[in-house]
Parts: sequence; structure tokens; C-alpha cells
Amino acid sequence: MLTHDVDLLVYEPGLFKLWRIDHQQRGKGGNGTLNGTAFSAAGAEFVNAKVQAGDVLTLASIDGLIDGCYEIVAVVSATQLTVSVVRPDAADAAIPVGVGNNLIWHIGTFAPQRALAERMLCDRLELTDASLAALNAKSVQRLGLAMIAAALAIVFEALIQQDGDEKTLGRKKDIYQQMLESVVIRLYLEADTTGDGQPDTAFRGDAVKMKRK
Repeated sequence: MLTHDVDLLVYEPGLFKLWRIDHQQRGKGGNGTLNGTAFSAAGAEFVNAKVQAGDVLTLASIDGLIDGCYEIVAVVSATQLTVSVVRPDAADAAIPVGVGNNLIWHIGTFAPQRALAERMLCDRLELTDASLAALNAKSVQRLGLAMIAAALAIVFEALIQQDGDEKTLGRKKDIYQQMLESVVIRLYLEADTTGDGQPDTAFRGDAVKMKRK
């Protein structure tokens, strides 16, 4: 997928803390240990639970000094992760979170909603796997923004179905649905499907795809 859970966190800082889909949880406990960017929890099963880079770890200490959602940068072992304050660029070094013991921790995911959003958006734009792979860097970045908006709209729709809070969740769903339409209508993607270094196919959100003659 082109997106990660941490991408949703950038737009909705409270998403993983305030809401969760019950059957999409990858682990939780009250025995977390944090030292800078190293997080560990005895007895955890991060590998078997399919935790991966780009997921989100929610942490809270009893004294309240640590209380937030953090980016998972790497899965070191079944019981240890490398974590970071959310970085502006994935290429940046991990940013230390703090130090603490006996931390309450939780890892949930919205990966199914992100996957659905990506499939729906690719269908709408008539993007195949091959054309996705041929997109240039700027096009991937533009498409990623649309996929984040689509994912958040689907996430809040799923939460409405689970929790029934139409007033709060419905308002958020509408915000991201409107954001999605605004982004898509201005979307312009270029792909080099022949491998000659020049874009030969364009995909526009307000029109059908065009090919170079």
C-alpha cells in the first residue's frame, strides 16, 4: 500500500487514542518500557501480530508525562520496537520519545480501511498495478494525499457503523469526503509505462486517462 497508519495520524492526532475498531487490534499491555527510541514489552508478539514500520503505538504513563501516539519505525524483535515522535520525513532519523516503565501501550490499525480506499481510488482513476508502479515521484505524492483523505472517510464510516455516533463521526467523515473530492478533481498523475524516462500516460481526476501518441 502507498499509505501507512502514521499518515492518518498526521491529519487526526487523536484517531488512535480516541477510536479503535475492535477486531483490528495488534496488541496491548501495561508493561511497556521506553528508553528514547527503544520500546519493549515482555511477552509481546509484535512479529506474529504483523506489526510493521508505519504503524502507530499509543503510550500512556501513570504520571501523565508520556501520553500520546507515536510512529513505529522498525520491528526489532517479537518484543522490541524502534519508535519515534512523528517525523516530517520518513528518511529522517527516529526522534526520541522519552523514558518510562510500566507504560500502558496499545497498537491498533486501520490497514483494512486504507486498503479499501486505495482499491476504490485506483478503480476510479483506472490505475492498474503496472501504471501505479510507473508513476513518477510527484504523482505518487499527489495520489498519496488523495488516498489518505479516502481512507479517513472510510475509517469514520466504519466507526459510525461500530459505535453509532453519527453526530461526531459523521461530521468528520463529511470533512474527509469533501477533502477527497477536492483533491481528486485537481489530481493529475503522470506515468512512464514504456521505461524511456518520459511520461507517456496521464491520469486526471476530472477526466479519463490520456496516452501520448
